[in-house]
Amino acid sequence: MPKPIESRAQFVVTITPKAMRPPEIAAMCACTPGFVEACWRDGSLKYKLLAGVRVSTVEQIEQWLASFEEQSGALSHPSSATAARRANASRV
Repeated sequence: MPKPIESRAQFVVTITPKAMRPPEIAAMCACTPGFVEACWRDGSLKYKLLAGVRVSTVEQIEQWLASFEEQSGALSHPSSATAARRANASRV
């Protein structure tokens, strides 16, 4: 006779961050931590000092993202990486 399966209640805890550092901001916004730091330096993304560490609040990040112009369709000028890839492909 099989043993009965012991049932236990399971809890899932979700923690919503109030502030984030560059790696987390970059993951949220599909950019690099270096881009986040550059935006801190040029003032386009606001930050706060928390225990001597720069962080941006979720509200600051959302305002920053909203400041970017929405786009659709193809970019008018390919990036330098795309141009280099096309140049290398034509040599083969």
